[in-house]
Amino acid sequence: MSKLTLLLLSSLLATSAIADTLPVQPWQNMGEYDGIVLPNDKIITGMVTATAFINEQGHIEQTEWQGEPQELVELSQRTGLPAYVEPYQSCTYDETQTQQICTPSASQKEFRFFYTLPKHLRKEAFTKPVKIQSPPYPALAQEKGEEGTVIIGAFVPPTGSTFLYTIKSSGFRRLDKAAYSAVHASLPLHPATYKKQPVAIAYQIPIKFSLESEPNTDSTKAEKTIDSTQKTTKNTKKPKRKKAKNTKK
Repeated sequence: MSKLTLLLLSSLLATSAIADTLPVQPWQNMGEYDGIVLPNDKIITGMVTATAFINEQGHIEQTEWQGEPQELVELSQRTGLPAYVEPYQSCTYDETQTQQICTPSASQKEFRFFYTLPKHLRKEAFTKPVKIQSPPYPALAQEKGEEGTVIIGAFVPPTGSTFLYTIKSSGFRRLDKAAYSAVHASLPLHPATYKKQPVAIAYQIPIKFSLESEPNTDSTKAEKTIDSTQKTTKNTKKPKRKKAKNTKK
């Protein structure tokens, strides 16, 4: 084994060891982009993930790129990552000063790029209808009067292995979890089809939790169909009780 090979291996092992000890920040959505259209009408779509090592000053020191095919990785590299990332705050409680002391520290963070069927070609593509069953309203959320809309993102690559994530939180963890679980229960989703080839597609699935009547455990569970070209709000409401009519003699 050559000295150069040994040096590369030791460098990779050192990087892996550092990554295992660094705190992990929440991943960042770098946006949805049009896939690459080749002259033979083949569409290259997929997801690229960049794992970045960030120093205490918020600057990226090293990046590992993952994704297929290589054309998408190179396209993401040309797009680039943010010049500055908010540093991770490592906090400890100081008993003498009775306060929390936070200092910036090195961390790692993932950045994801989503490449889907170009928008101008979507009218020619076939997308299989998606059915999402409305989730039951969490009982504790009802008691506490929690309401809001959760938007779940679903990226479906050509392979069909759906990647789910939260685009917008309701502000309440219970509602967010119920919405995510409802979409996850509807898997698998299917990629779009363009000229007989599977291509990636992204969905935005809003699920609305609304309290419009007294607490009722019989939540609606009506199914509603959505597609990639339309944002459809799923309403999770409790059925209204009919008021009794007064009968006068």
